[in-house]
Amino acid sequence: MPAKIATKRLQEENLLLTDFIVAWKQCMFEIQEVNTSLAKSLVKNMETRLQTPMESEVLLAAMLLDLRVCTLLTIEQEEQAIQHLRKLWNKLQSQAKRVAVESNEPAESTINENEQENTENSASQKLATLIQQKYLEKHQGQEGHQYAGYDIAIALRSFSHQPPRSLQSSVLTYWKEDRYKWPELFSLAMIVLATPATQVSVERLFSAMKFIFSVYRSSLKGNIVDAILVIRCNKDIFGSNGEAQKNKKLKLAPKQLRDI
Repeated sequence: MPAKIATKRLQEENLLLTDFIVAWKQCMFEIQEVNTSLAKSLVKNMETRLQTPMESEVLLAAMLLDLRVCTLLTIEQEEQAIQHLRKLWNKLQSQAKRVAVESNEPAESTINENEQENTENSASQKLATLIQQKYLEKHQGQEGHQYAGYDIAIALRSFSHQPPRSLQSSVLTYWKEDRYKWPELFSLAMIVLATPATQVSVERLFSAMKFIFSVYRSSLKGNIVDAILVIRCNKDIFGSNGEAQKNKKLKLAPKQLRDI
C-alpha cells in the first residue's frame, strides 16, 4: 500500500524535484513501519537507489532552495549545491550585461548615422556623440554595481539556516510570497525548480496523440495538432469539458429560440 500511494504521487503532473524527494522519503518511512524482513529489504534498496539521483547538482540545488527538505543535505552536498547555484548566478549576470549592451547598440548606431547625414552641424554632433558615450560608460559601469562584490553563496547559506517548513506547504507559494525578501534567490529558484522530476506529462502527451491524430484525422497539419495538444494539456486554463459544453449550450440557445 505505501508503494502504491507513492506511485500515485510520482504520477502527478508538474511534480517538482523536491516533491519527488518528499514522496520517496515518506514511502520509505511508511514501509519501515511494516517491520518485516521484506519491508526492511525494500527500505535498504530504496536507500541505495536514492544515492544515484542525490549525486545530481541540479537536485541538490533544488533541495537547498526548498525549506521543506534543505536540512536533509549534508555539508558536502550543501556546498555542491551552492557551487552549482553560484555558476548559474554568474551566467544570469553575464547574460543581463550582454542584453543591456545590445539594447544600447541601436541608439549608438543611430547617432553615427546622424553624424554622417548632418555634416554641417558638426559641433552638435560631436556633443551628442560625447553625451551618448558618457551615457554608455555610466550605464556599463553601473551594470552589476548592485552586486559588486556580492557573493550569492552568503545569501544561500543565510537562507538554508531558516527553520524548516511543513511538508504540506507549497514551495512555489513560498517563493511567490517571499520573492521580494530574496529577489536574487527567487530568480534562481524559478530556474532550478522548473526542472521536471518525471516524464509523466510527456508520456501523457504521447498517449493523447492516439485520440487526436487518429485514422479519421490523419490529414491534420502540425500546427493544428500542436494547438489541440496545448488546449488538452491546459484544461485548467482554457476550462474543463463540462464548462465548454455549458458554453456551447448557451451559444445554441438563441438559435433554438429562433427555430421555435
